[in-house]
Amino acid sequence: MKKALVATVVATTVFLLGATEADAKGEASAYLGRTSATDLYLANMTTFGGTVGVFGGFLGVEFGLEYSPSSTFEIGPFDTGASIFNLMGNVVLQIPLGVFYPYGTVGYGIVSTSLSADILDNFGGTVGAFNFGFGAKIWVTDSIGIKLDYRRFSLQTDDNDPKFEIPLTGIRIDTNPDLNRIVGGVSFRF
Repeated sequence: MKKALVATVVATTVFLLGATEADAKGEASAYLGRTSATDLYLANMTTFGGTVGVFGGFLGVEFGLEYSPSSTFEIGPFDTGASIFNLMGNVVLQIPLGVFYPYGTVGYGIVSTSLSADILDNFGGTVGAFNFGFGAKIWVTDSIGIKLDYRRFSLQTDDNDPKFEIPLTGIRIDTNPDLNRIVGGVSFRF
């Protein structure tokens, strides 16, 4: 059953991308970088994660998972940490130029924030987020490459959401905060 589901997803993706099965290539990437979350009053944080996807010529579909484990929460007297987790699905338009593949991407997924202080337990949470970005892959061999990627995430929140008022301060966070992320890593093609 599981193999049938995977085969169906791959076949559908290949069909939607207009590539033959021989043209379609799987890719997986692991990366490390920085996320800026100043709209959430968080200091820049280290980010790591990865993507898996299917690419056929100019178009691809990829799914990413990343985690930013800790940041200083920059509000008044609070000395606490915060983390951000996100899961995204993206459509990628790439231009194969020999070993150099510049690309643009758009997608949607979820972003989850959490703080590590008891007094702030209700702050943060999980929201939907659009993202867009660009980058480049440079294939060193047929199956191993270097990837550089920039993404901007636009969190989708409700103006009246209490999760975006910082407890004990009365400070409200912008109800549509943005995150900026830049990473570099290694890609594998199969």
